[in-house]
Amino acid sequence: MKKTRKRQVGKTKPAKTPRAPKGRGLGSPMDAFAGLSRAELEAFLNSIALGGDGEETSASELLETFIQLSDGHEPESDDLADVGDQLVTALDDLRMAAEGGDPEAREEREEILQLLDEAIENGRLDGTGLMMLGRTLNEAGWPAPEKLQKAAVTSLEEGPAVTNGPEELSQGFEEMLTELAELVEGDEFELCDQLTSTLAVFPQNIIGPLLQGLAERAEGVTALGVAGFALHANPAVAESVLAGLAASAAPSVDSRLVERLVRMRPWLSEARRPPLDAAIRALRPRAGAPAHVEIDELRKVRMTACDGSGGQNLVLATRRGRAHSAFVAFIKPSGIAEILNMGDVSKREVDEIIAGAKSVTATSDADLGRAQRRLALALADNIANEIPPPYELVRLVERLGLGPLTPDASTPAEIAAEILADEPRLADDTAAFAAAHKSIVGSVVAESWFEAGETIEDLLSPARTRKQRIDVLMTGYLPGRRSFWAKTCALSAFALYGPLANKPAPYARELARLTHDLLSDRPIENLPLMRKIAETTVDAFEYNARRR
Repeated sequence: MKKTRKRQVGKTKPAKTPRAPKGRGLGSPMDAFAGLSRAELEAFLNSIALGGDGEETSASELLETFIQLSDGHEPESDDLADVGDQLVTALDDLRMAAEGGDPEAREEREEILQLLDEAIENGRLDGTGLMMLGRTLNEAGWPAPEKLQKAAVTSLEEGPAVTNGPEELSQGFEEMLTELAELVEGDEFELCDQLTSTLAVFPQNIIGPLLQGLAERAEGVTALGVAGFALHANPAVAESVLAGLAASAAPSVDSRLVERLVRMRPWLSEARRPPLDAAIRALRPRAGAPAHVEIDELRKVRMTACDGSGGQNLVLATRRGRAHSAFVAFIKPSGIAEILNMGDVSKREVDEIIAGAKSVTATSDADLGRAQRRLALALADNIANEIPPPYELVRLVERLGLGPLTPDASTPAEIAAEILADEPRLADDTAAFAAAHKSIVGSVVAESWFEAGETIEDLLSPARTRKQRIDVLMTGYLPGRRSFWAKTCALSAFALYGPLANKPAPYARELARLTHDLLSDRPIENLPLMRKIAETTVDAFEYNARRR
């Protein structure tokens, strides 16, 4: 049994997000399963086990408690760990609510940043506390503030670990990595994740050299864990790690290390491949015998339509003997953002995840081939945006026994054309286009489709009437967003199309038609879906304005 804890976050409620007045039918993208974060999904499972949410505690209150507890408590103390787990969830909820336009969330976000600054200036956090706080922020998707990074570096420079220079500092981190490896009981993917969170408080120019030194001496599970940094968002950090692995003096290396570097190669842009290739060349002659990887039995695949931010979830339920697992891939317009591996859940909990997806947004069953294709489509976005996928993707493809997973750069028009391959006269069928708009505008698919964020707030604030706001969106903003919504329609159509052996699920063809219509040169005022998006956006804006 691993020593890592499953977050017990059922005692807190999610941060408030924009909701429509009763009768409006407006839902926030954050309310849909397709928009759930890793922490939220774990909270969902915990709420099943605990039977409810309990009392609400704000993120700022939790942060204050966390700072107080970090003074004089060991990092693994139960009280501190419980509050930290709740804080991760609260901060993650708050971040998404603020990004979605919630004015209360934005105010609390500023309060939290101010609280962080004051705690650092007043010396309320020692070196360990600073690292723990950086780790918590990282897990919640918050970047470490510059003041926090500077304080962490100062703590390192003044600490006993650097008494004898950089070598002792590197040795101290190597010892920490060894402790982490024991904590996660040989799970190299969890090791990479834990190490990433632990180092998140430090600037990139410090992380790279530290990891390079660790990589040079890493063996076994440690080397496999460090290899995940080949997919680090910062190319310089990835290059440092790969240089360290290439310079390793180990006489033999785990064959999986080379196999994984080869597997990850297509997931990186051409510019990032040379250091990876050099590491492969250096390690391959020393690779041991091929390791056996046990493959899971795939029970079920479920894919969601896109939410208003363009995000989708891919749920894969697997089984190995009597043990059940679930993988949830969180896909954003920028590519695969995160993969949650839930390997210690019951069949009932896995089924609850799938049922939850079906209850809040349009979804469809899929087969393994379509799941693999969806991942490949997302990988093309990862490359286009220079944001590598998470290392956990390697575990997913290995456990499913997938072959090489190559990015698929199919365009929205090509995806839609595949679904409508038997409709050669599509371009001339205006009646079909009109019917498609009518069907989707009134469907569950488009309920959470609207624009949000500070740009929208700034754009709509000067307008004085609802009509003026809709006109501003239709003439000054949404014309530049047609390609985004076309892709949203195409990927939703792909998700709802279902296994190739079955008939297309409801809305798949309609969404494919809308993809073509949005990519056409038809005036935007003749596209009912775009007007619907404008109206729903104004609903959300006006609702938030009343809460200020």
